[in-house]
Amino acid sequence: MAKKKALQGVTHDILRSFISRNNHVNGYWAIGKLYKSIKSERVEIITIDLLSKKMIPPIQDFDLMLERYREKLEVRMNQKRLQGQQLESALIEFTVDSSKTKRHRLFPGQKFKRYTCGLVITDSNGIEYADIKNGWCFPHHPNMENQTSTEEEE
Repeated sequence: MAKKKALQGVTHDILRSFISRNNHVNGYWAIGKLYKSIKSERVEIITIDLLSKKMIPPIQDFDLMLERYREKLEVRMNQKRLQGQQLESALIEFTVDSSKTKRHRLFPGQKFKRYTCGLVITDSNGIEYADIKNGWCFPHHPNMENQTSTEEEE
């Protein structure tokens, strides 16, 4: 029971970090960059495999983020004393619902769209631990965003 609770906690923590404003790609919010990628790639969903550090479809510029989140997963597993636990998969799915729109007073010309981001971690016994979060975003646009001053490692 303790292992199940710990793995569910890892799932929750990784997803919360992933959708946070602290998750950036080249200094910009990763969620906005993912939304822009959905539009430019003309896909409905982006899947991120944390174990293999790959994206479907493959998209440039996300390599450092993939590396960071693979590492965060390992660190969190170790913190929860699950370092020996074998994982079968750890998949993040990101999608945007274009039919749901809202406006924000700070960005009067921009329509925010509702996104859904989920993480499913499957252990070696085939048991799935899942979490889903929803939020609002617009596609990455450097003129409408402040670039973070936090440097990314090469």
